[in-house]
Amino acid sequence: MTKSVLVFDNDITCNPITVSLLKEIEVVINGLEAINFLKETPQFPDLILLDINMPIMDRLDFLKTFKSEDLNVYLK
Repeated sequence: MTKSVLVFDNDITCNPITVSLLKEIEVVINGLEAINFLKETPQFPDLILLDINMPIMDRLDFLKTFKSEDLNVYLK
């Protein structure tokens, strides 16, 4: 069972719908915000949903940074 979710989506129209469908959710609008959130959160999300095209830092740059900053140590 998924306990917490981080949604990585800059579509502000869909984000309220996504939030209403999930109980514990954090939404960021770009990859840089996602990296900063993951560095600071006391509880790492059980699931991260990535949008393909994002401003500032897209999903590929996010994944590279995620790996290079060892944030993947939280993965099981």
